[in-house]
Amino acid sequence: MNFKKNKTQIKKYVIMHLGDVMKEKVEKAIDDIRPFLMNDGGNIELVKIEDDIVYVSLQGACQNCPWQQTTFSGGVEQLIKEYVPEVKEVRLYTED
Repeated sequence: MNFKKNKTQIKKYVIMHLGDVMKEKVEKAIDDIRPFLMNDGGNIELVKIEDDIVYVSLQGACQNCPWQQTTFSGGVEQLIKEYVPEVKEVRLYTED
């Protein structure tokens, strides 16, 4: 048995599993804020998580709302970080 190879496989598994746990927590936060956004004709989607940075997309009425940044920083970002303290940053995903 090659210990070094198994150690690498175990590390990859642990990182992948921790990523799944973080994703579940982020999705729970998003599910809890979604009804408030939907009340105003908006929605939110988790796009990706990379290096403990969460990327979300605001949709529907939230896309062009003049309060988008306030909703994002005062609601979405704050709630995700409250639910998942290990998240370094939450960013609005924009397709460039």
